[in-house]
Amino acid sequence: MPISIKELDGIDSMLPQLEAQGLTNVFLAKQLKAELKSKKTILQKIKGAVGVEQLPKTKKGQLKKGIRIIATSGTLSYDKEGAKVFGDGDTLLAIDEIDWQTRQRARQDAHRLRGDYPPEKLLHGLTGKDGEVIDHIPIVLVGSPDVPINSEVQALMDGTDK
Repeated sequence: MPISIKELDGIDSMLPQLEAQGLTNVFLAKQLKAELKSKKTILQKIKGAVGVEQLPKTKKGQLKKGIRIIATSGTLSYDKEGAKVFGDGDTLLAIDEIDWQTRQRARQDAHRLRGDYPPEKLLHGLTGKDGEVIDHIPIVLVGSPDVPINSEVQALMDGTDK
């Protein structure tokens, strides 16, 4: 049966130390909300010089958001009306995309924190030499009538062991 930190006697919680460093529930909720809106920028190298006029546009003729030219090498040649005629070299574009993987992990974390998923069952156990699970370990106090203290154990207790 699982127990909470508050139920453990003599165990210090990390909560006061985390809050002292600014890791409060409000801060974590804001970070989680930001992750739910996360985006990433992908850099794409294109052969040939590309001008702003060649970038994708919306139906209204405006440049689409999230695509921008970072660098262009080579030369661009224009005609008298300003239209591109020729371009050589390379162009580096930055394209903003939605980071679906980070958003999905953040959504799963939010559901877990809200308690929407059933608790995870973790099985902890020890195995013996033959691989079978040990349900309990008998504890024998050293120095009891059944187990006399030998010289090695006495040296460990005294701190004089090598």
